[in-house]
Amino acid sequence: MAREDAIAEVRARLGSDPLASGELRNLVLLRRNLSLSQHRADLELAQRISRRDVPLQIELLRVSAELADLRGVLRHADRLIQTSPNLRAELYKSLGAGLGDPAWRAVLREYENKAWFEAFLVSCLSSAQPRDLAALIVTGGRVLPSGRAIVPQLQVQLVNSGAIDIARNFAVRHGGIPPQSLDTIAISPRTSDPAGVPFTWSFPLLKDRLGLELREGSARFEIETGGGGVLMERVTTLAPGRYAFLQTITEASDPATRVWWQGNCKGPDVPTKAFLKQFMPMRSGTSRYRIIVDIPVGCETQHWRLNVLLAEGLDNAHFAVEALSMERLTVRAKLDR
Repeated sequence: MAREDAIAEVRARLGSDPLASGELRNLVLLRRNLSLSQHRADLELAQRISRRDVPLQIELLRVSAELADLRGVLRHADRLIQTSPNLRAELYKSLGAGLGDPAWRAVLREYENKAWFEAFLVSCLSSAQPRDLAALIVTGGRVLPSGRAIVPQLQVQLVNSGAIDIARNFAVRHGGIPPQSLDTIAISPRTSDPAGVPFTWSFPLLKDRLGLELREGSARFEIETGGGGVLMERVTTLAPGRYAFLQTITEASDPATRVWWQGNCKGPDVPTKAFLKQFMPMRSGTSRYRIIVDIPVGCETQHWRLNVLLAEGLDNAHFAVEALSMERLTVRAKLDR
């Protein structure tokens, strides 16, 4: 009887105000029957008065989900995102939960030109599987214009999850990085392009206390007081074997500055293993270094870091790294004659 009384009360209010969308929605909800499709038809009738009714759109979204109507779910989610900013975070999370389904990704792509879509992609960086997010961005073979803003972050996540081939493909197709630059150690604008991270050089201290001058073939560092940190880093996918790691250090300002290279194997199933830790003495003039590096079997992805530590009491220091290169060494077998 309480339910019937509520229906009668809503009807009475509608009699005096037939266009009260909230009252019509309440009536539809109170009269919900066992037929889900009929219930949705009633809800859609109610939304003819207003599509900005939040409880109505939430119910329509729920019913569409129960009916496995993917386009219906996106249609009502879109309306809620546009009218209810406080619901966006939860809606993005729900939309991102289905990225593993190719059919769901295809429907999502129909909304790629919506103003909210880039914010949705960014939210997926912290909630979705990197492979699934990558698949969404390239559905249909075309990268989303809004997807370019997150490509470097996604590439890092793909590398960390072991999806190296997908990450490299992203760097080439969607970061615009030439394929030959992916494993080229030399410093250049191409191998220092932020769009290619982590397959290009990045400079973690740049925002804090690092002055950087990049030229073709060289990087000149001005390090301000503050201890030390990582000057530059990147990953490569060099084949296992022995290499000669070549470089030249110039313009060193203080011999007490400690600079060293560190190389680690990288991957989700690879135990932390250093294949390189080499200090580079700072000398006046020009110093050329040739370091033999052995990349072990199973170390399919390598993480390179150039570290710096200023001497105690030193306010600043500077030096330049030039002619950085990596040469594969071969062993010639001796023939018995």
